[in-house]
Amino acid sequence: MTIALGFAATSRTMPFGVFLRWVDLLRNELWPGPTYFSESPYVVDARNQITEQYLAGDAGALLMWDLDQIPPIAEPAEGLTLLRRLESLHDHDVVGGLYHQRVEPYLPIAYKIGMEGDRELGPVPIPWEQMQIILAKRGLYQVGSVGTGSMLIQRAVLERLGQRKGFPDNPLWEAPTQASVVRNGKRTWALGEDHRFCREARDAGYKIWLDSRWESGHLGEVVRFSRDYIREQRRHEFEAAVMKPTPRKVWTPQAN
Repeated sequence: MTIALGFAATSRTMPFGVFLRWVDLLRNELWPGPTYFSESPYVVDARNQITEQYLAGDAGALLMWDLDQIPPIAEPAEGLTLLRRLESLHDHDVVGGLYHQRVEPYLPIAYKIGMEGDRELGPVPIPWEQMQIILAKRGLYQVGSVGTGSMLIQRAVLERLGQRKGFPDNPLWEAPTQASVVRNGKRTWALGEDHRFCREARDAGYKIWLDSRWESGHLGEVVRFSRDYIREQRRHEFEAAVMKPTPRKVWTPQAN
């Protein structure tokens, strides 16, 4: 399977650290598929531009990659390079690589679907109780939504969604408003283009996967990886245990 590489270039220059990582990653294994760059500073526009270029070719899958994503410097698990890992995913519709938010609380970009009865409330971060299993046993996990910063999409998915939406006359990628929902006491109407895309793919019968075997760094205030996330969550658990210690029965001496 030939994989096209699409850089969502919302800036005109690639960060130097990201460039060096790609050089290190590809110096021993050239990328055999085509490479596409967007020309728009707007992320949704950039994704549509890349998709239009990709569908004009014949590659079997598209790896959407944002310029603020540092590619894996080491080989993923099982001794596979990133390219070989991606090629092994040819029978999975949409697969997101593991990366974290750019700002606090730096959670993994992988979501389950929040429901209120039959009403879908949108993406909800996967809780620590489940995420620690995903990180302890690296592999493929079916989820509700993943981020577009490092997303592998099979050609059939883009072709079908494009036909449904009349692409390219109409956008395939959109970041519209939605019916308002309240989370943590705050009301929101926004729905990112990655979540919208994943929802439309699920509605079309496709499955969304998180592959925790390959992980990239997300440039932001700091660059966080899963090891940092695990350490932070365990610190929270320790602090909670200290603040609420388990009651113990205290032995007291009694006179005969």
